[in-house]
Amino acid sequence: MEQIFDRNTLMGEIRDYPEFQLLKKHMNIEGKDEETLTEMGVHVSPAWNADSMAYGLDALAYYQKTKGNILYHFYTEEEQKADKTKEDTAIFWFPVDKKAPFAVVIAGGGYMGVCSIVEAFPVARKLNEMGIHAFILDYRAGTDCAAKKSEEDLHRAIQYIFENKKEFQIEDSYMVIGFSAGGHLTAELGTDNRGYQTAGLPKPDVLCLSYALLNFSAKEGLDETEICGAMFGRGKNPKYYAEMKQEFSPVHHVSEAYPPAFIWQTTDDELIPYEENAPKMKAKLEEKGVPVRLKTVPHGPHGLGLGIGSEAEGWLEEAVEFWKEQKEE
Repeated sequence: MEQIFDRNTLMGEIRDYPEFQLLKKHMNIEGKDEETLTEMGVHVSPAWNADSMAYGLDALAYYQKTKGNILYHFYTEEEQKADKTKEDTAIFWFPVDKKAPFAVVIAGGGYMGVCSIVEAFPVARKLNEMGIHAFILDYRAGTDCAAKKSEEDLHRAIQYIFENKKEFQIEDSYMVIGFSAGGHLTAELGTDNRGYQTAGLPKPDVLCLSYALLNFSAKEGLDETEICGAMFGRGKNPKYYAEMKQEFSPVHHVSEAYPPAFIWQTTDDELIPYEENAPKMKAKLEEKGVPVRLKTVPHGPHGLGLGIGSEAEGWLEEAVEFWKEQKEE
């Protein structure tokens, strides 16, 4: 695969790249045109790795050029006309040249944006190198009551993938990988109140929860007004927010039917308190007899994505190995 982008590529060059013109609405490109990938990352988050971003963008360009189109809309034109917010949804397909299992990859962004360049595209390329199809979800972050709308998007996207399994050359076996807010969305897919069973979807083999928001009762370190407003609608009364936080805390809605889970987070996470999230979810899953593995990373900021050059590097290989173990049982 040709290397096109690197840490010194300008954000304007990425926006203007010919193969991205049909894709960029759903790429959620951050930064000013005159900034490099490195500079953009430094300004937004210390966790964002420019080399990792370039690695994912190279794959995106390659597949769009060689496959002709890798962007799919899972809502019909009629549905998009009836609800304009649905025009902002899509999936990217990073394929492998054989029938194989697949993963759905969901970047975070606090339900205010979708950081696919940072988290999803690099992970999707690495999954391809392991012989796994990857689908990257662009969901309705940034809309009013984004949590419910994004949940609908994930359910419909999975349904669409299975409806077109022959075209995508996929097996029924699948994993969902989510980061931060995308990790919350992924965790919700396993719950007994809003998960795959309520949507009539096949059960995922594994849910991979990467520094995910799992427990709203942990307030420290979270701007509660900001995240609640983004997820559940702004200007609501405290009672409404309290009810929504309970309903949308995955740790409170775990049953024996929850899919096996691979969880990882750094203890230094400055946005989502470690002790009240990853370990609490692990304990709940163990209590219900659900297979679970927790990878605790001693150091590192929130938002590491693929984790290249950090103490988290290698988590994806461990998650895929955990997936294989569940399939063998």
